[in-house]
Amino acid sequence: MDDTTRRTATGAGIGAAGGARVGSLTGDAGWGALVGAGAAGGDLHDRNRRRAEEACLRGVRDGRHARR
Repeated sequence: MDDTTRRTATGAGIGAAGGARVGSLTGDAGWGALVGAGAAGGDLHDRNRRRAEEACLRGVRDGRHARR
């Protein structure tokens, strides 16, 4: 399983749990979980992680370049 697939699954799981919690407060946990488990949540999680990794790598490259 590659990083994107793992992160998408993780984000969907987090979304499902959050949706279930919201749904339970409104009396419809199934609907809340279904809404929360959308792939958009997983995709957002993956994008955020990729951006963080890219920023870290940019910082390392900039640091190496500054030493020369």
